[in-house]
Amino acid sequence: MHDDNEPTPPEPSPGWGSLGEHLTTPTTRWAMIVQQEVLSVVREHLRSKGFQELLPPLTGPVTDPGGRGARQLDIDFYGHPYKLMTRSILYKQVSLRAFPRLFYIAPNFRMEPSETATTGRHLFEFHQIDVEIADAGREEAMAVAEGLLVEVVRQVLDRLSDTLGELGRKPDFFGKLLEG
Repeated sequence: MHDDNEPTPPEPSPGWGSLGEHLTTPTTRWAMIVQQEVLSVVREHLRSKGFQELLPPLTGPVTDPGGRGARQLDIDFYGHPYKLMTRSILYKQVSLRAFPRLFYIAPNFRMEPSETATTGRHLFEFHQIDVEIADAGREEAMAVAEGLLVEVVRQVLDRLSDTLGELGRKPDFFGKLLEG
């Protein structure tokens, strides 16, 4: 039975066909290759700067409140209420006590309100790169973020320029961006 207060999941995009067909299209394959390269460079770069990667929890007794009205997803775990992580910030900040430079590549789940669930601008699930530095100031945090972004763009451009072209991206644009 559908609760009228629950958002209705959006219909799959036209032209997707089956999930297997979607996953085997050249565009999806190229995007996944770029995604894997980005993740590889992120890990290489942050580890070279002394960061420790931790695996974030997927469920727990608490999670951060959802942003923009997104609701938390509750699950029953053998009679105990647990939540799917909307973000792992609470766990990440506690982990700073043992690892003063850490990062997660964290899955996130967001149950958006019905008015935003069907706009195509909000994902139900996604991964994000969370970086934390104990006792860092704004300048240090920005320098780490900028260094990471520049390295990711530089390495993906160097290693996958042709793939970016297949995806309709202009590698020359990114090259000029890196030059300043």
